[in-house]
Amino acid sequence: LGDGGYLAQPRPVHIRPLDRLEAPIVDLATGGDHSMALDAEGMLYTWGLAELGRLGHESQADAPLPRPVLALRNVRVVSVACGMYSSACIDDAFRVYTWGAGGDGQLGHGEAQDEWTPRSVRGLEGRRVVEVALGFRHTCAVCAE
Repeated sequence: LGDGGYLAQPRPVHIRPLDRLEAPIVDLATGGDHSMALDAEGMLYTWGLAELGRLGHESQADAPLPRPVLALRNVRVVSVACGMYSSACIDDAFRVYTWGAGGDGQLGHGEAQDEWTPRSVRGLEGRRVVEVALGFRHTCAVCAE
């Protein structure tokens, strides 16, 4: 949930750790047992279950509270999306990064393997990707061309 616990709540929960960020939150996404928040400076935070790498933290440890995705600390993220077991984002140069469950090739890297850290989708390089969406075992991108 992002509040330090894992129990389902019948009402909305205020994610207080996000209040301590220097920049306001501008985008959110939720997936299967994980969530993402993007601040106005382009820093991405994820939390939830780490299974299959969906958090992008290079660790198999779950994150009950929002943590920055350090692999993207030098990238200005502008949009985020979550699938059931995978995650994606778009940077300010229209590059797409995906990570998490990739056993069916749904990350777009040309291999059927999980990725524990964000990885640029080479097949979309040079395209102006403006939106990305993830499902259970697939990923789609919208290009402005």
